[in-house]
Amino acid sequence: MLKKSVPFIIVVFFLVSCYQLEKPKKPDGLISKSNMVNIIVDLKLLASVTSQSSKVLDSNNVDSENFVYQKYNIDSTLFAVSSDYYAYNIQDYIDIYEKVKDSLETLSNYYKELDTVETSEKESDERIKEKPAKLEKGLVTPVSNK
Repeated sequence: MLKKSVPFIIVVFFLVSCYQLEKPKKPDGLISKSNMVNIIVDLKLLASVTSQSSKVLDSNNVDSENFVYQKYNIDSTLFAVSSDYYAYNIQDYIDIYEKVKDSLETLSNYYKELDTVETSEKESDERIKEKPAKLEKGLVTPVSNK
């Protein structure tokens, strides 16, 4: 039994000893946490738009990721390096994604409320348009002031 487990232990020890987890150096021009939140929110929004109507973006020759990188004056390498840096510091990474989640939920709620308001305004406009039509048909007798 011992003879069979020794090679296994040696292999495991070799693999573990070769794996060195080094803390990544803070990159030059590290993207701030708040900008990381904004960038990720924009990337998520563009990804959802792209999945729904990629033809619109394609027909206008819009590359969504490059659009976001240009907006924040960064490149994909700086974003990847900053993301790796924050991923190593897991609490920072969790904080960033919690803020992303909150921002997306806030936007979602805002647009749901806006949609509800627009729907009720359309219904109100339709009711107002129906009243004159009823008056013309003689369904409602207008009150005269004589």
